[in-house]
Amino acid sequence: MKRTLSILLSILGFYFMWLGLYSLVGPILLPFSFTEPYSVYLYTAASTLPLGLGIRFLALFGLTRQERFKKLLKDSLIVLSLVVLLTFITKVSMFLRSRS
Repeated sequence: MKRTLSILLSILGFYFMWLGLYSLVGPILLPFSFTEPYSVYLYTAASTLPLGLGIRFLALFGLTRQERFKKLLKDSLIVLSLVVLLTFITKVSMFLRSRS
């Protein structure tokens, strides 16, 4: 039961971390501006990043506090690099589409 709960919390935490990081990085790297209702949604979604970090932190039951922070930092950097890569690929594909 404890293992299942840990896996479910990890998945939920990664989802919220991904959503929060994408909503923070996406508007900076994407070449177009967002309409007002969508930007409000992005600011709301950006507040999910701390929620995802907290859920992920709680999902690491058997580790000490220092081990939890190391693993959480590593996970955050991996997710951030994936988000930056995704938004960069989106920006390049939009640029290439506009040229043709």
